[in-house]
Amino acid sequence: MEEFNNKLHRLLSGLREGGHFAGELGETLVFTPPPDSITPKKVLLIGVGNEPGLTPERLRFVGVIAARESIRLKVVSVSFAPGLRDQGSSRIDAGDGAAAFAQGWISGCDTEKRLQEERVSPVVDTPALTIEAGPKYFEAVYAKVAIAVEGAVQAIHDRTPAPLMSK
Repeated sequence: MEEFNNKLHRLLSGLREGGHFAGELGETLVFTPPPDSITPKKVLLIGVGNEPGLTPERLRFVGVIAARESIRLKVVSVSFAPGLRDQGSSRIDAGDGAAAFAQGWISGCDTEKRLQEERVSPVVDTPALTIEAGPKYFEAVYAKVAIAVEGAVQAIHDRTPAPLMSK
């Protein structure tokens, strides 16, 4: 995160230190990176709340938010880079955190797809998702996300297929 912050000309630090982004659970902020800083055209920050209260369920919730906001913003590709380890948090296993995020992402995308099918939301393609993990965590993240994806797909199949609206 420090390298990311430096590439952004310390914008993240300025937001936090200036009281503009507290990182409260579900708090979001979208910005366009300064020219000549990073490749992505947009950055979406999503708060996870205070570190002692950090749980996989919170990261699942963040995954839902990320999916919905990404679709609303009509982005093509999304990268999830939690930065929790970079900030000194070891409260949640990296694989468990990524798996929870992936479950939320899939759930959020599915709901958005259902809204689109019922023509109450604009039709937008679901963005591609990349989950970033350092070399130390890659294998565990890969294994746990694969299991989480299977579980999320099953949960979607278990949802009621009935229309969301009555006629």
